[in-house]
Amino acid sequence: MDATVHLKLFNPCGSQTWWITELDPKTGEAFGYVTGMVEDEWGSIDLNELAAVRGPLGLGIERDLHFSPKPLREALAAHGIEV
Repeated sequence: MDATVHLKLFNPCGSQTWWITELDPKTGEAFGYVTGMVEDEWGSIDLNELAAVRGPLGLGIERDLHFSPKPLREALAAHGIEV
């Protein structure tokens, strides 16, 4: 929970948020923590796959442009998510 989150992605039509702690820009493979699914969990994330997702309103997964890097514990607490 002390890993630094460098990027926050979210589903504007749902509850899912991806907190990215590692990224390989060449492959689009990332590692991070996801919340808002059945269970919150750490795992690998294919950013190319996320880019192809379209919600019920045709909106895709978005990047939080106002997010600044911080430890995951702090990022979650700022969003009211208990760890």
